[in-house]
Amino acid sequence: MIATLGTSPGSSRYPEHEIRIEQSNLQWEVRYRGQNLASGSEVLMLHESGFEPVAYFPRDQVNQELLRRSDSRTTCPFKGEAHYLAVANEDSTQDIAWFYPKVYKQVAGVRNRIAFYTNLVTISSKPISQ
Repeated sequence: MIATLGTSPGSSRYPEHEIRIEQSNLQWEVRYRGQNLASGSEVLMLHESGFEPVAYFPRDQVNQELLRRSDSRTTCPFKGEAHYLAVANEDSTQDIAWFYPKVYKQVAGVRNRIAFYTNLVTISSKPISQ
């Protein structure tokens, strides 16, 4: 059973705000300075009012040896508390990815999945080969 938080404070305050999660039918890859950070086809797409769709990768499709947890935290009233990841082999503290260890029940599918900042990495997708 996935541990989730109750109803999000954002959904009760802004009922018109929509979030929809769907399984992608594409093969995805995330690269950073020539390194493959993630690849796979088990990606969930989160569509949220006012934002571009975001690809959320399962942890087993992310090369976590190349990432390290940072001290950054933010709170989304619709999803929960985000924790951040930076590149492990760099001195930079710039966060390039995030995940939600606990989520509100409306977005339970993205719990512990990793998403990347599209302006800091190269994300590509293509049809899955048959």
